[in-house]
Amino acid sequence: MSDQSTSLRLFIAIDLPESLQDRIGEQLPHIPEVRWSPPEQLHMTLAFIGKLEAHRMPALDQALSLIQFEPFTLSLDRIGTFGDHILWIGSANTEALEHLQREVVEALTQAQVEYDDTHPFTPHVTIGRSKEPWSATTLSQVETCLLDSPASLLVDQLVLKNSVRSAHGAIHQVVRLYDAQS
Repeated sequence: MSDQSTSLRLFIAIDLPESLQDRIGEQLPHIPEVRWSPPEQLHMTLAFIGKLEAHRMPALDQALSLIQFEPFTLSLDRIGTFGDHILWIGSANTEALEHLQREVVEALTQAQVEYDDTHPFTPHVTIGRSKEPWSATTLSQVETCLLDSPASLLVDQLVLKNSVRSAHGAIHQVVRLYDAQS
């Protein structure tokens, strides 16, 4: 890991495979007032850290590298919203996913890295944002497009990402991957 700046804006996630990112991106309906998430940035956040000084990265890396989990399959089989403006596709909080998220939180605690714990963990992938509240018609349209054939993915890796703000929105950079045990 490099020490390019004094702080990074970090989160720990499960990345969707590129084929699933593309599939979701292709299935989303054209709705002018909606800003869809770029397919290459679709991920499920397990913990949002926010700013962390670069000199604290070794302790974080060490703690995350000690996480042990078996690969498991996750089904993206539901649509939901946060407030009136954020739309997501998500999954049930399975035992395997709950275990993994708890391991991430324990690793952050061990490394003495603060994270956003203001909301309960809801397994989701943010797919769109709207300035207007989501109408029942729009939600039904998205649900039909995405859930007619629910998607599943193999979770066999965690990813530590840096979120860099830009004029065109956040750019997510992979800092490090952490593999499951086989």
